Amino acid sequence: MEPAHIAQYASLFAIGLLAGPRRWLDTMPTQRGLAWLALGLGLAVVAYLIAGTDAISSEGKASVMDSSGWRLCTYEAFLCLGLCVGLPVLSRELALGMGRVWRVLAAYLFAVYVFHLPFVLLLQWALIEAPAPKWLRLVASVIGAILGSFALTNWVILRLPYARRMF
Repeated sequence: MEPAHIAQYASLFAIGLLAGPRRWLDTMPTQRGLAWLALGLGLAVVAYLIAGTDAISSEGKASVMDSSGWRLCTYEAFLCLGLCVGLPVLSRELALGMGRVWRVLAAYLFAVYVFHLPFVLLLQWALIEAPAPKWLRLVASVIGAILGSFALTNWVILRLPYARRMF
């Protein structure tokens, strides 16, 4: 976890601890959840369009959105919050969690959340110089990290003594 995002991650974790037992996402009105999803997706599209247009200076700093500024921190916080609220509401409305496979995957979700970072970093590092468009490297990283994280938690982490109690 990079130091710049520690406050955001800690606050999301704390909000999750409050939201879970109170079932906030289960009881949130659909329209409110989808509005948050629209905000998160809209901000994500803008961010990827900026990144895709190579709006990066030769020194490697973002020329459109300076990563050290409060504007980008606020932008990222709303993007993340929109997706964190909207995607579970969308999943609830589409009844994606009703099948056997989804229930099994949901059982591993917290462990995947805790242990996914090595896969993301490994895949990004491996693909950083790959001769492919950015969007394709992004898709490969996402798919690989999801598969690798679920495989690690299923076949390694959750087979360790006491790990099932924690995750």
